[in-house]
Amino acid sequence: YSYSDNASVHAFSATGDVSLEGNKFYPANLFAAAPAGDIVTSAFTLYPAAQGSATLLAGDDLKVSLKMSELDPSGLNKVSTSPLYNTYIPNLNKYSGYLGASAHTPGLLHINDNEPVRFYAGDDVSFGSGAVELPKPVHIKAGNDVVDPNLIVQNLRDTDISLIEAGGSIRYAEPVPLSDGKIPATNAGIQVAGPGRLHLIADKDIDLGSSDGVRS
Repeated sequence: YSYSDNASVHAFSATGDVSLEGNKFYPANLFAAAPAGDIVTSAFTLYPAAQGSATLLAGDDLKVSLKMSELDPSGLNKVSTSPLYNTYIPNLNKYSGYLGASAHTPGLLHINDNEPVRFYAGDDVSFGSGAVELPKPVHIKAGNDVVDPNLIVQNLRDTDISLIEAGGSIRYAEPVPLSDGKIPATNAGIQVAGPGRLHLIADKDIDLGSSDGVRS
């Protein structure tokens, strides 16, 4: 199967929560809003598109787990590709990690895309166990805390700013000590590739704990 560049998922709950899960691959454009509730996403990949976008707006808590593919969509099979009607599941995570030139579509898929990914919550923004991988800048804003940020982000231009802003703290959960008393490290961390800047802003603390820290 395939999605067009304009295919999208639009989910809105006026009084409750939004949960996005199930399908392994979603269309390139995702919008979800729950002004009076929570939003939870569960480890899916957005189909590649040069103007693909993701905006998640939660009035309460937002828990994020997703990836945006940066594969060149022109190289993917379509539903019309011969032989017709055969099941086709593309490897959309081929360029996972954004490390080195081989980790990107030549020319950078989102080079002419000026819209950042947006993750906003009135209370906490928290992250699942796997890294959220984004081939363009991200703006994350939490009314309270940003918890366990686990991000791999690609800035594209000198003027790009990826932002993590918390009305409370930017923090990692306290690790559980091992039986020998040692504190285990976590693989979670913040990685920003490319030019531009990363801004970390918190009204209270920025506590990297035993995380992988911030890398650029």
